[in-house]
Amino acid sequence: MRIHRFLGFLIVLTVAAMPLTASGSSDDETTSSSSAAGTATDGKEAPMLAQMVQQGTLPPLAERLPDDPAVVHTVEEIGQYGGRWTFGIPTQSQLGVYSYATYDFAARWNRPGNEIIPNVLKGWEFSADGKTATLSLRRGMKWSDGHPFTSDDILHWFEDITGNDELSPRKPGWLLVGGELPTAAKIDDNTLRLTFAAPPGLLLNNFATTAGNIFAPKHYLQQFHPDYAEAAKVQAAAKEAGFEDWTQLFRNKFNWYFAQNMDYPVLNAWVVKTPLADSPTLTVYERNPYYWKVDQEGNQLPYLDEVAVSLTTTVETLNLKAMAGEFNFQMRYLSPANFTLFYENQDRGDFRILQWPSGIGSDAALFFNLSTPDEPLQELFLDVRFRRALSLAIDRDEINQLVFDGQGQPRQATVVELSPLYKPEYASAYAQHDPEEANRLLDDIGLTRRDSDGYRMRRDGKTLTVLLDSPGEKTTTIDSIELVIEYWGNVGIKAAANHTERSAYRARRNANETQINVWEMGFMVYPSNPIFLIPVSASSEFGTEIGRWYVTNGAEGQEPPAAMQEALRTFDQIQATPDPATKNQLYDRILQLQAENLWVLGMVGGLKETLIVKNHLRNVPDESIFDSLVGRYIGLTGPEQYFIRQ
Repeated sequence: MRIHRFLGFLIVLTVAAMPLTASGSSDDETTSSSSAAGTATDGKEAPMLAQMVQQGTLPPLAERLPDDPAVVHTVEEIGQYGGRWTFGIPTQSQLGVYSYATYDFAARWNRPGNEIIPNVLKGWEFSADGKTATLSLRRGMKWSDGHPFTSDDILHWFEDITGNDELSPRKPGWLLVGGELPTAAKIDDNTLRLTFAAPPGLLLNNFATTAGNIFAPKHYLQQFHPDYAEAAKVQAAAKEAGFEDWTQLFRNKFNWYFAQNMDYPVLNAWVVKTPLADSPTLTVYERNPYYWKVDQEGNQLPYLDEVAVSLTTTVETLNLKAMAGEFNFQMRYLSPANFTLFYENQDRGDFRILQWPSGIGSDAALFFNLSTPDEPLQELFLDVRFRRALSLAIDRDEINQLVFDGQGQPRQATVVELSPLYKPEYASAYAQHDPEEANRLLDDIGLTRRDSDGYRMRRDGKTLTVLLDSPGEKTTTIDSIELVIEYWGNVGIKAAANHTERSAYRARRNANETQINVWEMGFMVYPSNPIFLIPVSASSEFGTEIGRWYVTNGAEGQEPPAAMQEALRTFDQIQATPDPATKNQLYDRILQLQAENLWVLGMVGGLKETLIVKNHLRNVPDESIFDSLVGRYIGLTGPEQYFIRQ
């Protein structure tokens, strides 16, 4: 626990203390090759690339690296080239897990998780008033197809994609500082300037998450954009590909997250070689010959030749394969019920088990859809007494014991203990098991009539029934929901579960057809993107109409309750506040409002992320922070420097 709080203490000092300038110095990664034992041209490259150079099909290493490559210091030792990294996913919709291995956004968190440092960007400088950020790129850096990466690729994202109302009718909320998008101006091929209406208090935090993918290969994408190609031809190409218009075609080609377009140039360590379209059960990524990072001796990364993602079809099959040692690095989807078996099979499977502190506030959280079209049910959801009653009816201690074998912490929905924002009173708010008080609150609301089965009745005379929707990907979520249904039944609330595939779940949620959404509550180390606390997205778990109200400044959607509006206004203040202490005070107010109002219910959190790693896969640290916003899960550890010891 001492280590975890220490990490949190460092985060509070550095998350918000954004430097006016950054050149990228760090103890585990820098932007200068001068710190390496030799220069980039002295380094080595993978044998498969050296052979291509010898054959004349690939330029020499010195011509492929930028003048100032990023230097990644290895965890244990200089690695060996070659080999394949393997892990599994239960369904195709989880293919985005591959992106955890490619932490190549504008900025990144350093390995200890205590400083945001340059990454794709070479550095940045803020003006004295904090409203202008000058961004520097690495001279000579290239896309995976060898084409130069320049300021034009960032401007393309800002102006032609984000700035295009057809492609992006709703603008990224994190960019709307002071209610306005920034202006982007090119200074030269390696420098550009962003000017905001107010100081962007969370700019670097967002640069170090998926929001930091602020670049797009203009030389490739412009053929699908009517501002650069003949509009009629682009539209015809869209129709031929089976899309309704050019925007759908463009988004399909620009879908970097699932990385299935073999023609799409990337800046990542690996490039898709075999997409799922060609191999439904296995997708393979191959090393990027133009990757712009080197180790401390100047050797080009990554060390591993390939990353192979196996589609196992079920979580149970994935667990069995991991237990048998068939994957050399498995993250996610490892069931706590199998932990004893994992440890028993360590020697036979030749793997080690790592447990990393995670940013998951609740393994399964219950989000009330405050904009459900069922009016009598919405009326109840908007009543804080109803939400508190349902929380008090849950026996979190029993869930922890039965589902998690006692490994978690019964808690309310809030930030995790390693967060600098953590307060124990928020984690315990209405989290005790008190069915007597739950019944009293429900009676106080007026839900005193019961049907023949003993369930409470709504004001319209119907049995009060709530449906819990979930993707059904995790056995812990399914088991937790089963117990919640029992607990709520004990206080007269009839509940049922609807477990669907992730895409089907999202479709129902986005269509405002759900009642209570069940989803993992992540991002809880430092919630720079507080989507699991308040409805800052149109596809919000709290109700799409509530989220739409926020993103359209009240022009569309449904007005949220007053306390939630206060929380949303508070977040707007955070986004325009550069001072770290002030930001933390504002975040505390949001957390306090959630603890009082319970728009989302937590159950069990404080769980460590379990990973199974083959003993021959090295440079994987024994402990790291497993969180999406602070380090992109395993991205924090620098997967490009993992290697297989021969």
